[in-house]
Amino acid sequence: MLENSWDRFASPSCRLYHREVGIHTFELLYFFSDSNRYERIKKVWQFLTQKCRRYSHNHYQFTLCPGLRAEILNNSIGQSLKMLVNPRVMVHGELGYLGITDCRSDILTECRFIFNDFWERHGLAFLKMEYCLANRIDLCMGIEFLEPFSIPDYLDLLKRTPHKNTYRLLSLPNPEDEWHNFKIANQRRGLVVYDKVHEQNRFSKSSVVSGLNLMRIEYQLYPAGLRNLSQKRGIADRYALFTWLMNNAPETICKGIQHCLEITPYRSIEKVRAEIEKQTAWHESTRVKMMKVQQYLYQQGTYDSLVEEMRRQKKMSELHRILERYRQLRLSPTTLRKRSGQIYMPSLFMLALYVLQKEFEEE
Repeated sequence: MLENSWDRFASPSCRLYHREVGIHTFELLYFFSDSNRYERIKKVWQFLTQKCRRYSHNHYQFTLCPGLRAEILNNSIGQSLKMLVNPRVMVHGELGYLGITDCRSDILTECRFIFNDFWERHGLAFLKMEYCLANRIDLCMGIEFLEPFSIPDYLDLLKRTPHKNTYRLLSLPNPEDEWHNFKIANQRRGLVVYDKVHEQNRFSKSSVVSGLNLMRIEYQLYPAGLRNLSQKRGIADRYALFTWLMNNAPETICKGIQHCLEITPYRSIEKVRAEIEKQTAWHESTRVKMMKVQQYLYQQGTYDSLVEEMRRQKKMSELHRILERYRQLRLSPTTLRKRSGQIYMPSLFMLALYVLQKEFEEE
């Protein structure tokens, strides 16, 4: 299924959490566009306000049942109902909170039935999954570390890792939450990596699993990205697109990481500098610039700040040439922190592929 294209590497002791990889959540939009749209909007609004409770973390949203939240949106073309669906929770209730709709399961089919039945039982049968527009799909996997491993330190590496310049690093308002979260996104896609246990502590301390060290990876597809994928694969049916993404979740996540993030492994400062100094055939100025990029990323903290500085100096073509030199050495300009005591760490792509290969090779 997945191919390994590099030499063997040492990886932290880890595994695919709960042996699940697939869809975490997806977002649907139902547009009220029929001649009787005002009557339908009124019915939905009455149901939300009279029969449902407001979601505690977003008062514009309503919690309808386990795994389903909704809100009415106003936009330039009218009104729509946005629905956030967690298939695993919708099928298995709150017991599925930490779970993912695995690509080998039938949960998505069950979820569709429960979704349509829910609206029909409440007199709103016009709300069917097949009539909705897919607005966002989050593919997901969890990596459980079985030995001491600092997820915040790894997220620090990701924030300093070169990524495609169409993506932008996003931040959270709370510095403590920011330390446990990494996200880059553009108009089509997003890549999110975070400390799942820290997130649980924020929302529900009672559900925290003692001793768990879990890193969650989410590859998010937004409307433009979904349209692009639909056209590329020739999939016009919305539900068929869900099914395709479910069946191909492992490859899609790995290709998504590879698409936006550098995949070269992380090394110590000493190792990177020693490898650069060995390249005596390269011009001295090239080696000096490579050292400066490494130092900047180590000191300033994010790749985006480096890009901003190079753009200000009109040196983006120079940055591209420097990064290409690093690729030739199969090294990342992002080096490990000295306090970590580590000399090697796999890239996110290598880490994800490692646990997925281990999982699917066992079958």
